[in-house]
Amino acid sequence: MDFPNQLYDARAEFIAMLAVAVSALYDSLSSGALIWASGLTIYRIFFHPLRSYPGPLIGRISGFYHTYHALKKDQARNLERLHEKYGTIVRYGPNHISLRSAEAVKMLYTNSRYVRKADSYLAFPRNPENASLFSCISKQVHARKRRILRHGFSDSALKSAEITIKKHVNTFCRCLEFLQNDSQEGDAVCGNATPLLGQWSRPKNFSDWINRFTFDVSSDLSFSKTFDTMRYATNRHVIKILHTTLWADNVTGTSMKLFHTWRLKWLLFSYHVRSTVTFDSFILEASNDRMSKVVDSKKDFMFWLTGAVDPSTGDTFSMEELVEEAILLITAGSDTTSTAISSTMFYLLHNTDKLAKLQSEIRNVFTSTEQIQFSNDLQSCTYLRACINEGLRLSPPAGSVLHRQVEPSGVQVGEHFFQEGVNIGVPVFALHHDEEYFSDPFSFQPERWIVGETLKDGTIITPESLRHSSSAFMAFSAGTRDVSESRWRTFKSRFSSRP
Repeated sequence: MDFPNQLYDARAEFIAMLAVAVSALYDSLSSGALIWASGLTIYRIFFHPLRSYPGPLIGRISGFYHTYHALKKDQARNLERLHEKYGTIVRYGPNHISLRSAEAVKMLYTNSRYVRKADSYLAFPRNPENASLFSCISKQVHARKRRILRHGFSDSALKSAEITIKKHVNTFCRCLEFLQNDSQEGDAVCGNATPLLGQWSRPKNFSDWINRFTFDVSSDLSFSKTFDTMRYATNRHVIKILHTTLWADNVTGTSMKLFHTWRLKWLLFSYHVRSTVTFDSFILEASNDRMSKVVDSKKDFMFWLTGAVDPSTGDTFSMEELVEEAILLITAGSDTTSTAISSTMFYLLHNTDKLAKLQSEIRNVFTSTEQIQFSNDLQSCTYLRACINEGLRLSPPAGSVLHRQVEPSGVQVGEHFFQEGVNIGVPVFALHHDEEYFSDPFSFQPERWIVGETLKDGTIITPESLRHSSSAFMAFSAGTRDVSESRWRTFKSRFSSRP
């Protein structure tokens, strides 16, 4: 046999040996992975500390169940279905518990000493070192931020926002009345257009326009720079970036190890990561432009917070922290406010008797739109507040579980004790539709929020029944996490919802 043939035979033998080795390694790894997965499944079903709580089998075995429904954007509805099937407590993840009860609201949010925000909130801040009020998980840092942020949500700050909100409300109304379609720019009709008295305007997508309205308001109130998405189409793409970014962050928050530790977020959501950078640059440019105006008489969000001081420590916000809070105000503020207004208007337009009752209340208090302002007269519109509450109950902006992680002390909720590390929370949409707290829960009845009113089934609202219902109402959150910004969002909703 000559040398080339010997070399060929040796190479073939080596390749054959390598193939056998790779095959053996694959079989070994496959067997090992199968054994590991089987062992983990058996542990989570039969030996896990949460094994006694009911829930879907796939959810008790794998966290991908929660991620799947986050991708589908039906977490809130799915949790409501699970609670209808399994009861008050549902185990929807290997280490995740959903509690549908007012007692859980009290123990996990109002009295939060036994829990902290879950690690899933770390999916939201661009820089964890400067996490916003919403995304910081440290109680000490949150308390400091809350004390400083109170300056931005004081009565004086709300009062100074009136002119800005009125300006955008007028633009919003003119766009709905005069524009021919949803893609048209509103600048052409913001002058002296002739009112369409006694005529129908062209149909509009109310959701699109209310998103533009709240985005313009939030940006203007933040740093006196409106992005004019109602008047011009130039910046309308930013709203889409905002919504897709919030969705991607929500999905990645369901499995921090999968999406952050293993870096799959950058692989699966590369478009959304790039969109986040674009949006943040957009906000940073606006913030820097605002901060460069040393002398500015307009009292916007930056005005109130630039010199705001923590009364306990004397601390102030750094520029990086101010930008993060501005991003929060625009993203969460505009998104949740648009949901509140859209849902309220949807239910009012589908319940004309309620709409007529609200119109009567507002027109009896105010004789013209110019009179509507942040005053005792607006506060006296009890049916307006009831309509907004009912809209928020039926369609809460954050309808899924507001995740909390149990502290080392553990937490007792009713008869159930949960140990350190358990991811626990209340499913807002499911709680808001629980007949234990709200009779005929899927019907729009603002009267349920007013003592002395009568519901469709003949139930008379008493102070006791109202307290019982209110204990299960958490439109944005509850407790210390809901002190400042929900007040701001509710103010914008009440000021803007004027049929």
